[in-house]
Amino acid sequence: MKHIFLTGNIQCGKSTLIQSILQYSAGKLVTAGGFLTYFTNREAQKTLYLGDASIYGRLFESLTSSRISPLTLHCALANANLFPAVAAEFDGTTRPQIHLDTFNSYGCTCIDRGLEHAATLSKNPAICPILVLDECGYLESGAGNFQQAVLRALDTPIPILGVVRQMTPPSWLDSIRNHPNTKLVTVTQENRDVLAPQLANHFLSSL
Repeated sequence: MKHIFLTGNIQCGKSTLIQSILQYSAGKLVTAGGFLTYFTNREAQKTLYLGDASIYGRLFESLTSSRISPLTLHCALANANLFPAVAAEFDGTTRPQIHLDTFNSYGCTCIDRGLEHAATLSKNPAICPILVLDECGYLESGAGNFQQAVLRALDTPIPILGVVRQMTPPSWLDSIRNHPNTKLVTVTQENRDVLAPQLANHFLSSL
């Protein structure tokens, strides 16, 4: 089965589509782990957090909303002792301050832990465990350990649902786009609503 990586313009709804795919599957498509990213804002300061994507499984059991806000994610991760880590800080005037150790340590842990959890869940024939990688982008260009963890995940049979940022080649993202197990799906405002059932069924077809 091909890994699915969403791509498209900024704020076209890629992360929201991931949430819609997981909700559409009605518990059969289970997030085993991986990572998610979200922003918090404080005055002119924007902070990007990296969190453990396994939280989606817990949230979708209790929420009916099709869109989980960054604040909800932030609180849920903390309450579950899956404390998110600061990945980058933006002040709007200079280049972002990138925390490479967050990607190389916490990010790798989220990926490896998710793969291990997925291998256990895959013993249940009624569910399809997947790894969420949302998103892979330019901030990780200097995070070699993180890049290798992503590429190792692509070589496994565990299905991946991720986001890859649009960037002009060459970049480390080329290794994701050109991987033989990767299928790129371009998301637009016009097609994002119809993609949720299509992509959910892509993963569920293995059951």
